[in-house]
Amino acid sequence: MTYKEKSFKINSNKKLNNKILAMEYRVAISKGIYDAIISFK
Repeated sequence: MTYKEKSFKINSNKKLNNKILAMEYRVAISKGIYDAIISFK
């Protein structure tokens, strides 16, 4: 594997990790809002 291929692979892995993190973050936020609404009732 050449240097260019290696750096491309690392970058695509980073992008994938960021997507997963963003999804988990959104889920955590919506769960927090949901819990807050339930506790206010």
